[in-house]
Amino acid sequence: MSLWDAIVIGAGPAGIGASGLLAENGAKVLVIDEAPGPGGQIWRGVEDVSDARARILGSDYLAGRDEVRRLRASGAELSFETQAWRVEPEGTVWLKDSHGIRRERGRRLLIATGAMERPCPLDGWTLPGVTTVGGLQILLKREGMLPGGPLVLIGTGPLFYLFAAQCLAAGMRDLSLIDTAAAGAIVSALRHVPAALTGKGPSYLIKGLKLLWMLRRAGVDIYNHSGDLRIKSAADGLEVHFRMREVEHRLSASHVGLHERSNPGNASSARIGV
Repeated sequence: MSLWDAIVIGAGPAGIGASGLLAENGAKVLVIDEAPGPGGQIWRGVEDVSDARARILGSDYLAGRDEVRRLRASGAELSFETQAWRVEPEGTVWLKDSHGIRRERGRRLLIATGAMERPCPLDGWTLPGVTTVGGLQILLKREGMLPGGPLVLIGTGPLFYLFAAQCLAAGMRDLSLIDTAAAGAIVSALRHVPAALTGKGPSYLIKGLKLLWMLRRAGVDIYNHSGDLRIKSAADGLEVHFRMREVEHRLSASHVGLHERSNPGNASSARIGV
């Protein structure tokens, strides 16, 4: 068992930045991640991605290349395909990899395990062809694959619109978005505008507006403030039923991607970690 100045669990953007900075300043750092390489979900596979796929995923994704190079040059010890399955109060971390089980001890532990996708259960969410937006994005990043046939995305939030824009960049046009944000969400958010205009806030706002503009320009159907969602089997795939402004709608789809839903309607509010 070795003693480390810091053990960092998670090699996504936060773990990469923290461990690289610590190691560059002389700390003895061990980085743990279950994936075969650094990047996490945001920069998944960034070291090996082709230039063509990188253009689809965008400049923010490609920026991870420099961060990963910095991490590898920092002197931190990198342990991939390794599971941290127990952490003890004095800093002992139990690990499992292809060689078996071992212990490491850190004076400090940094937990950088990232975010958790939260699709809320709804009628039909376990049908074949229904997955999460995060799962679909993993296929795009790792394999360069997108679902064949019409795709309907259900949910709201930054990843919801980012993945839709990436689908467009990859050549998909048979795409529909059902945004489940509450009708008054934008009005409620206005009080946060002053704070959003400081620091990096304006760049994020501009990025979001560009995503929306790109989707609108491409003619993607976006159904806002939707609820009462149901997914049903159909002879040629799936059907998504929902209500928008008291009007019933029905969309045909080969695949459905679910993401965080802020207006679950008749669905359970349980959170499912993916």
